[in-house]
Amino acid sequence: MSGNINISGTEPIDDPEYRYKMPRVIGKVEGRGNGIKTVIFNVMDLSLALKRDPGEVCKFFGTELGAQTRYNEEDERAIVNGAHTNATLQQLVHKYVELFVLCPNCRLPESKYKIKNGAIFHKCYACGAKEMVDMSHKLCTYIVNTAKKAKKSKDKDAAKDSKERKREKKEKKKEEVSLNGDDSAKEKKDKKKKDKKKRDKENTSDDGETKTTVNEFGDVVATSGSLEVEDAVAFDDSVAAIRRHLDDGTSNENIFEEIRTAQTFAAFPVHYRIHLFVAASFATADKVTKDDIESRAAMFDMLKSRPDDQRHIIGAFELLCQVHRPNLVGFFPVILKHLYDSDIVEEEAMLMWAGEQGRSEEFTPPALSDEQVAALRAKATPFVTWLEEADEEDGDEDDDDDEDDEDEEDSP
Repeated sequence: MSGNINISGTEPIDDPEYRYKMPRVIGKVEGRGNGIKTVIFNVMDLSLALKRDPGEVCKFFGTELGAQTRYNEEDERAIVNGAHTNATLQQLVHKYVELFVLCPNCRLPESKYKIKNGAIFHKCYACGAKEMVDMSHKLCTYIVNTAKKAKKSKDKDAAKDSKERKREKKEKKKEEVSLNGDDSAKEKKDKKKKDKKKRDKENTSDDGETKTTVNEFGDVVATSGSLEVEDAVAFDDSVAAIRRHLDDGTSNENIFEEIRTAQTFAAFPVHYRIHLFVAASFATADKVTKDDIESRAAMFDMLKSRPDDQRHIIGAFELLCQVHRPNLVGFFPVILKHLYDSDIVEEEAMLMWAGEQGRSEEFTPPALSDEQVAALRAKATPFVTWLEEADEEDGDEDDDDDEDDEDEEDSP
C-alpha cells in the first residue's frame, strides 16, 4: 500500500485530519546470496517530510538492523544490506520518529536539533521545549559527527569570505589613495570624526542638559545623546506601547506586529525592532534570570530575520545595561550565558562580538562609548574563555571522531 500516512511514533495516530504526513516506505530487494540488498527509493521524500537528513534516516536503518548502509546523493536512494520487507522498514521509521523527530513534551514533529558539548537536544518550535535526546543510541554518534563536519565546513567558508572582504576593502582603500594622489581620503575621514566629536560636545552643556543645534537642512533641532530628541521621544513612546502589549499578555504575533509598526512609523532601522523589544521587556528589571530570557526565546526567533540580528541582540543588551538600566551591568555576563543556553545567540556571534576591537561601527549602538563597550567585554571575559575552551575541546575531538566515523563507514 502506498500513499501518505500520519507522522507518528510508536503509538499510532488515527486522526484522518492530522496535518503532519509522511510517505510510506517504498523498498525493493535486489541481488541474491551475499550481495542481496534492499533499495529504498523514496528516502528523500521521507526525510523531507520528517525535516531530517536522508543520510541520517538511512543510517538509522543500519543501526537497528545491524546492517551496512549507504546513501547515494546522485540518485537519492538508500541501500541497506540484506533483505527487508516494507513492513519492517516502516516499523523502524516509526521508532525513528519516536526517538529523533517528535518533541518529547508536545509530541509534535516540530523539533530541530541543537547540539552543545556533544549532547543533542530537541528544540521544539511548537511549544518551545528543549529536551535531550536518548544519547545511548548509536545514531547519536553519527549526528554529532555530521554536525561537527558541517560546522567545520561552515567556519572554513566564513573564514574564506572574511579574508576576501578584507582584501576587497584593502584594495578599495588603495584605489581611493590612488585617485586622490595622496592620503587625503584618510585625512578627510579623520577630520570628519573630529568635527563630529566637537559638535557632540558643543550640543551638551556641562551639566548634561539638552541643547539645541541646527541640522543639515537649517532646522533648529534639540539633541539628546546620540539621538535627536524627536527620535528619542519616538523610541520612548514605542517602548511604552510595546510594554502595554506585554503586560496584557498579548500573543507574540500581535507583539511583533506592534514592534514592526512602531519601527516603521518612527523610520528606525530594521534592527531597532530588537532594541525596542529588549528595552520594553526589561524596562523596570532589577535582574535578568534564565526564565526571563527563555520565556522570550520565541519572540527573539521572530525578530531574527537576518543573519546579523544575533549580533544586534548583543548590542541591544549592551545598550540596556549601560544606558537604560545601568543597575544590570553586573548581570551582563549572565545575560550572555542565558542567551547562549536558550539558543537565541549562537557561539559564532558571541565570539565575533568578543573578538571585536573597540566599538563596532555596524553593530555597537551609537550611545555607547569605547570605555563602556570595553567594560562590558572585560566583565564577560570568563564566559568568553569558557566558550572558546569548549570550542577547542570539540575541535580536538574531531580527528578521533572522523577516524571512528571512517571505521563505521558503510561499504557499497
